[in-house]
Amino acid sequence: MKINNVLHYLGLVVAIVGGFMFIPFIFSLINAGPDQLAFGISIIVTLSAGFLMWRFTPITERRISLRESLAIVAGSWIMAALFGSLPFIISGVLPSVIDCIFEAMSGLTTTGASVFINVENLPQGILVWRSLTQWIGGLGIIMLFVTILPMLGIGASQLMEAETPG
Repeated sequence: MKINNVLHYLGLVVAIVGGFMFIPFIFSLINAGPDQLAFGISIIVTLSAGFLMWRFTPITERRISLRESLAIVAGSWIMAALFGSLPFIISGVLPSVIDCIFEAMSGLTTTGASVFINVENLPQGILVWRSLTQWIGGLGIIMLFVTILPMLGIGASQLMEAETPG
């Protein structure tokens, strides 16, 4: 397994998560929310980490192996949840870091679970970020089928054959 390929694509995923943070940051600026600083710091940290991982790990081969793709998918879930939890952590809307990571992961997996007791009292930016994580999570499965599986040479017919019993 070529770790450079995995880190390269993980950096891209982290940078995309950082890019999505601009949307709630704009909402927070417009509404003069208390979470402006939290989103500003989160954007800087996330985009910096993503860009550094993407830029300084050049890919050695365009085609990725099955092992690398599994590492990319698993790493993407972990990295997106960790970096996606930064606005919750920095703004202090949840009491513990574990709750913040849980909230980000539940949004990205679109499970609908939440640790927030009273959602109506949250700042506008945090509400938009919660909604965006759920939207990104819904897009995740579509992106898997459209981008990653064709890179592995797996088409829709192969998926259908694998899922059809008998």
